[in-house]
Amino acid sequence: MLSWRPILGWSQRCSYLWDFGIAERHDKGFAQSVRWDLPLLEGYPSCFIPNRSPDPGTHHFGGLDNPKLVSVLLAWRPDAVLLFGYPFRSHLRLLLDPRLRRIPIVLRGDSHNLAGEYSWSTGFVAMLRRMLFRRFTAALAVGQAKRGLPPRRRHPGGSDRAGPPRRGQSAFSGRCPCR
Repeated sequence: MLSWRPILGWSQRCSYLWDFGIAERHDKGFAQSVRWDLPLLEGYPSCFIPNRSPDPGTHHFGGLDNPKLVSVLLAWRPDAVLLFGYPFRSHLRLLLDPRLRRIPIVLRGDSHNLAGEYSWSTGFVAMLRRMLFRRFTAALAVGQAKRGLPPRRRHPGGSDRAGPPRRGQSAFSGRCPCR
């Protein structure tokens, strides 16, 4: 969440696409069960949109499969959407739905495109990614590495902006629930 929203008088709503961390779930990367010990749902309106994936998670394309996401957004009628990541079924459904074309979408995501030169297959994927990225109004660069990417590997139009982490570092004060 962005700390300047209350200053501007904006209302916000957070739609979660699965309950990882809120309910105890097995994290494949850490090979253990994880549940947050911080009250991450307090202080703002939020909702959980049903995820019909048989294997929910962000470790694969089909892990976020929320068919009702677009209808929830259409009913709420937001002025803008902040989208965390893009390579998931639900996110592509949102990005490609023509009913949402007039709503600005801002990408907040880590760059996993830091490898060296392209082969024909990575070049093809990069071309598809550039086409998809045209749908984003802007992108929040989370780390130094993303801001340092050559222009051909950044958001089209040079609209990468420095962005805050998902939650301020002070919230964790040395505690990491994943360790």
